[in-house]
Amino acid sequence: MIAKNITKRKNYEKKVQKLAFEDQLTGLINENSMVDCINKLIKENQKFHVFSIDIDRFKIINDSLGHEVGNQILQIFSARVNKHLKKYGVLGRLSGDLFFAVLDKISSEKQLNKIAISLKEVIKEPIYLDQEEIHLTSTVGIVGYNPSHINAREYIRDADTALFDAKKKGEALFLSLIKYAQQSC
Repeated sequence: MIAKNITKRKNYEKKVQKLAFEDQLTGLINENSMVDCINKLIKENQKFHVFSIDIDRFKIINDSLGHEVGNQILQIFSARVNKHLKKYGVLGRLSGDLFFAVLDKISSEKQLNKIAISLKEVIKEPIYLDQEEIHLTSTVGIVGYNPSHINAREYIRDADTALFDAKKKGEALFLSLIKYAQQSC
């Protein structure tokens, strides 16, 4: 009886831990984990980039095709983008159609540009659901390492600002606020 209760408790603790640090829809890390990841990199004095990725016109897609299809699109989108970016860092979902990537394995600005361009191509690949061909674009804000930033929220804020500025210029754009990135590359 005691062993059974201990097992139940451990399983419950695992579920709570998963809820606290993982996005339930996509299986990606959530905002809590993203903040922890960025703060760890700051503490270790590592250089990295933060991508803020937003699916263009997702609300229209979600409203016209339904929330179930919208969720399937988010799952497919996140799996594709995660597969593309995982060798450079980690992808997380903050909310809705807003994703963040923390990339700490980029060796040069040339590589960063190549990753951004290839990411755009990955996102443009059609998604097929229920005999529908769905084409997505996204807008991305990129911010690089900044030694004056002391916490994750500053990077998230700057990546959001870059994303917002890119959205003002038009969809499917990348805008970078790289001030201090790649100093050692």
